[in-house]
Amino acid sequence: MSRHQAPPVVYPVGLSFWQALLLGVPRVRGRLCWQPSGADPDVAAEPGLADGAWHWQPDVGTARAGLSVHLLWRGRAQMLVRLRGPGAPARWLWLRRGADPSRWNDLCRAVWASRH
Repeated sequence: MSRHQAPPVVYPVGLSFWQALLLGVPRVRGRLCWQPSGADPDVAAEPGLADGAWHWQPDVGTARAGLSVHLLWRGRAQMLVRLRGPGAPARWLWLRRGADPSRWNDLCRAVWASRH
């Protein structure tokens, strides 16, 4: 793996009831997945994910594949991203380090690597 390529990532996403209320957005829960191009199938983020793409797997609703992630803001322990994909409205996600501290750096690298 090159130093610019991020590893496969599955990251939990969710707003608490109070965060959703404060931001005025629906409470969203699911998983954001990144599968880099040419990744070893034995270390895939999830079985069946397309290479070089982001995938959104909500707890409720329809999964979406082939998405792009746009970083809008990043702090030390959180970031705001916008998911965009063909034929669907954009989805905004507030990602927090506390959701999975052991995978936070992998997620940050994946967001950074996928912007090229």
